[in-house]
Amino acid sequence: MQLFVDGPTWDGDLISKDERSELVDAGMAWRWNGWNFLTEFGVRAAIAGGLAASDWADQRWYRKAANLPPPPAETPIEPEDRGPKWDDNVLAATLAGSRVTGDNPDRYGDDLNLAGDAMSHARAHLAAAFLRANRDAKPETIVIHLRINGHRETREATGRVAVAWAVFAFTLNALDQLDLVEKAKAVGAELMRRPQGVRSRDELAMAPYDPDPRTEIARRL
Repeated sequence: MQLFVDGPTWDGDLISKDERSELVDAGMAWRWNGWNFLTEFGVRAAIAGGLAASDWADQRWYRKAANLPPPPAETPIEPEDRGPKWDDNVLAATLAGSRVTGDNPDRYGDDLNLAGDAMSHARAHLAAAFLRANRDAKPETIVIHLRINGHRETREATGRVAVAWAVFAFTLNALDQLDLVEKAKAVGAELMRRPQGVRSRDELAMAPYDPDPRTEIARRL
């Protein structure tokens, strides 16, 4: 089976050298320079044996003998408990802020941690949503907003916690602005690639209506 399914096989990779020797003695296999492979007689016997192995749990021998395509690759099953999905910019901002308080996890570790708990994720995204609507919000304002919206355990914005939220806000705002710039460049590049004189359906729909009958005739042409 091995020499048929895997093809020419190196001595060191053989499952059984004794069985290989038996095949050689029977004229079903041949050896050359450390390699082992089936003869024509061996291939014919392997095909007959493979077709007879259709009920084997290992279907490789049967599928090759029957000239069947390989089975479709199994789709990996995603674990159900993968945790919440992070916004990339929020995650980066959380990482940056957590470095400020990371030297004292016993006191500050529950504020900007990345332990994967739902509370940390929810708090970070709630703070991000508030900052995106209020770009100049101060750390103490962020904390007040979090407490009002259910995160009452959030510590006061003093000391390292205040700096951590400031770093969080700065990083989030900088990344959001960078995203806008990159998106604008992409749109500009797309417009530059568009042939001159060609207008999209959306652009035509936004054009003001012209009651001139000559315009209507031209539009129909």
